[in-house]
Amino acid sequence: MTGRDQARFAIPGVIDLAHEWVGNALSRFADTLPLRALDLTVGNGHDTGRLAAAVGQRGVVIGCDIQVEALFRTSLHLQSIGLMERVRLIQTDHAHLSGQLGSTWHGSVHAAMANLGYLPGGDKSRVTRGDTTEAMLRGVLPLLTLHGLLTVIVYSGHPGGAEELQVVTQVADSLQPSLWRVAQVSFPGRAHHSPTLFAFERMR
Repeated sequence: MTGRDQARFAIPGVIDLAHEWVGNALSRFADTLPLRALDLTVGNGHDTGRLAAAVGQRGVVIGCDIQVEALFRTSLHLQSIGLMERVRLIQTDHAHLSGQLGSTWHGSVHAAMANLGYLPGGDKSRVTRGDTTEAMLRGVLPLLTLHGLLTVIVYSGHPGGAEELQVVTQVADSLQPSLWRVAQVSFPGRAHHSPTLFAFERMR
C-alpha cells in the first residue's frame, strides 16, 4: 500500500470500524473466560475469523448462515487460518439462531456481528430481509452480557435494502436509552447507497 493509499483511507470504512469496536469490546472481557461471540451472517468467514482470533483459545464463536455455500466458504477460511476448532457453524436463518442456543446463552454473549445483504460472490437474489432481521435483533439483544456489543452493517442498495435499513433504525430508536447505547455511522460521500453501521451496547 502506498503512502497515498494510506492517506486516502485514514478514516476507516464501516467494516473496519465494526471490527475495531468488536475487538475493543472483547478486550474489555479479557479476564472473563470463556469469551462468547456470534457471527449472525458468516458469508465468506472473514468476520468469523476475526471473532475467533479475538476470543482466544478458550473462547467460542457460533456462526450461522442460511446458505450451505457460505458455511463451506467459512469453514475453508477458518481452516486456512487454523481457527476452526474455536467455531461452531450452524445452518439456520439469523432470525432463528437465538432460539436454538438455549437459556445458558442468555445474557452471556460478549460480542456479536451481522453483515447483512447477500453473500459476496454468491446469489444476489438471496438477501436478508427486514422482517427476519428484526426478529434477529429482538432475539440477539437479550443474549448480550453487560457491556456486550452487537454490530450490524446494513446495505440499502439492493432490492429490499432500504426497507431493512428502516427496520433496523426503528429497532434502534425503540430501545430505552437507560438500557442501551446505540451508535449509527455511515459515509454517504463515499458511494451511492453507502452501507450503514449500527452498534448496540448493553448498559444495564
